[in-house]
Amino acid sequence: MFEPIVNWGIIKKSALMMLIGFGLNLEWLIWKVYLYFREDYWQWIHLDVLYEQIGVNVCVLCLFILGLLYCIFLPKNNYNKYIVPIFTGILLNISICIESLLVGALSPSNIATYICLTNIILIIFPRFYVYLFLMPCTIFYISCCYLTLHHQLPYDLLFAISSTRYSNSFWLDSMMIMIAPVLIFTLLFTELLLKQWRNRERLIQQTSQRDPLTNIANRRVIDHTFAQLQNATHPYCLVIVDLDFFKQVNDRYGHNMGDQVLIEVAQLLQRTVRLNDIAGRLGGEEFLMILKNQTEENALAIAERCRSAIQNLNIQTAEGISIHLSASFGVASSTADLKPQQVLNLADKALYVAKNSGRNQVQILRAESS
Repeated sequence: MFEPIVNWGIIKKSALMMLIGFGLNLEWLIWKVYLYFREDYWQWIHLDVLYEQIGVNVCVLCLFILGLLYCIFLPKNNYNKYIVPIFTGILLNISICIESLLVGALSPSNIATYICLTNIILIIFPRFYVYLFLMPCTIFYISCCYLTLHHQLPYDLLFAISSTRYSNSFWLDSMMIMIAPVLIFTLLFTELLLKQWRNRERLIQQTSQRDPLTNIANRRVIDHTFAQLQNATHPYCLVIVDLDFFKQVNDRYGHNMGDQVLIEVAQLLQRTVRLNDIAGRLGGEEFLMILKNQTEENALAIAERCRSAIQNLNIQTAEGISIHLSASFGVASSTADLKPQQVLNLADKALYVAKNSGRNQVQILRAESS
């Protein structure tokens, strides 16, 4: 029903983290406001720190709201995929670090917050953003623990609870020793599981997008590309490639050699197109090239280059017999009033013309001449 969160874009993931940060800070603010109205609790807190932190939480909440609004109404440019995550990471780090100073770096609440947010970030973000989010917060957290252990920093700033436990080095050392292995093991084990899961997802994605024989794009990728081209503002061209008399190759040399021929032709087409173009297999001995932002002249030149290269392919059987190939090409270019499927139909008609005109040639068909 819904797109998996791990497949979201970096902007949506950053917005999710800002929403989580907003919820945390809202809960912290509500708790502090509650303390403000409970005079019987004032004996255990530093009121001046409480007043300051209420103001800090309000400011942080406003920043999270601005960040979320920016994600919703952000201008469409490439800089936002860098700006938004950096802003999110800085804001999360600031809010978490402030709260850790208030309630103590070794407090269970702070440790739980750190571990939970760390696991969420590890799961949904690429490694670069994981380091962006976690490294500053981790360095600050470790520094606070070190300063607390050496009595250069109070255990907490908010509470005024007198207890030798929070100033006892043995107690602090014991907490640190018990917490550190759990934290390290949790992070390492989570990272290991995520690495295995991401490798599996990458393999599944590659398998679902590749033709199992030729290892070029399959119909699923072609259909997805057509959906993207529905609103294309730049011109594109479609080139259908059909191997001539391919059935004779299978009948004469066997299906294994027929498969080898398909693989060789597919790899030739893949090497010919640019990185942002698509070379895919429609089925059988028929292939399709989707040439984005190309003119008819360039598309015709590319098709002719492929035709000549296929004709010059040197494929030999196990007995040393050379297999000679040729292919027919149908080319069509997009116009403002044509949908991708209509452009494909034009290319298919052009291919039909090439077949009926003697094969081993390139033909183009335009909408006004169809």
